[in-house]
Amino acid sequence: MGQPGKLPPGYEPSGAAWHAGRQELVIVGDGGQVTAMDRDGGQMTTWQLWGDLEAVAVADPGSSLVYLGLEQPDMVLEFDLTTGQLTGEQWDLTPWMTGPSNEGLEALTFAEGLFLAGLQSDGRIFRFDLQPGGVVVPGSALASHLGRGDLSGLHYEPATAVLYAIHDSYDAIVEYDAQGVFLREYALAGDNQEGVTLAPCCPGGAASIFLAEDSGEVWRYEGYPILCAHSLVYCTAKLNSQGCLPAIGYAGYPSASDPAPFVIGATQVVNNKNGLLFYGLAGRSALPFQGGLLCVKPPFRRTPIQSSGGNPPPADCSGSFAFDFNAWMQAGADPGLAPGVRVNGQHWYRDPASPSTTGLTDAIEFEVCP
Repeated sequence: MGQPGKLPPGYEPSGAAWHAGRQELVIVGDGGQVTAMDRDGGQMTTWQLWGDLEAVAVADPGSSLVYLGLEQPDMVLEFDLTTGQLTGEQWDLTPWMTGPSNEGLEALTFAEGLFLAGLQSDGRIFRFDLQPGGVVVPGSALASHLGRGDLSGLHYEPATAVLYAIHDSYDAIVEYDAQGVFLREYALAGDNQEGVTLAPCCPGGAASIFLAEDSGEVWRYEGYPILCAHSLVYCTAKLNSQGCLPAIGYAGYPSASDPAPFVIGATQVVNNKNGLLFYGLAGRSALPFQGGLLCVKPPFRRTPIQSSGGNPPPADCSGSFAFDFNAWMQAGADPGLAPGVRVNGQHWYRDPASPSTTGLTDAIEFEVCP
């Protein structure tokens, strides 16, 4: 548990969003402030805007744009973290979000192409397609679990395909699937919770969770339980000369600092000698390569990997490779592999009896964790 920074006096945090692309925590305050900081509260920058800002959402982690939820009038404003200015794009949600006694738009997130806005008074979650030029296309609304009101924060996490909703006066966090079906709920630590966001790291089973409390604090808690939703292994392996499909796998937790190993391995390999791990950053690809598909997005790199079999190497499908990616990464082999970077990798090996004399496994995708 930690408090990742000292906000200016009088700052009342009211919304939070983790920007995975920038590796920054973005906070808004109901005095019109927008703040960006690192996960430990360092490198803090604050911009003073106007109005009662109650929420913030990230739609594209590859962009510097974020979306601010304003209450009274209930609107969404587009803000650029690079310039520190509003872009001029804004959307009026007052026909749907205005609530009694300052209990209107209190939460905002982005999920599968739509913005989800939370109405504090009765806990309903509204879906909106916000188009350029201020065009608002409303969708259906989701009633809160058990009909709870005082909805104070929302976060949709693509890595888990889960919508997280917090209810301040109940000190509860409720999880829904992407369609709004209730999954589970937990009790929340602290009080006056006004914003929530997660910083997951897949394939790990836990995330950092940040809670913004309008008493003036932002808290980070480690070990929030998650189940990563996206497929880690993808692409079709190349059938080798013995009629087997070599398979890639992993064990452990990819980390830029944890000394425990994260081992990437290959099985059902013919002639496990002279292997390479091809790896690339930020996305998937499928390129014809030596009779198979190289499913690593260019520009890709490569590094030698070690045989796990005997000498001489086997001529059947019993060969294997193993590679400790953590040890290699922490030795500084590739400075570009920082926390938050997504990596995909694939084993290449010699298969002398095949027409191309080479073989390819399927591919793996994972994120470098802190």
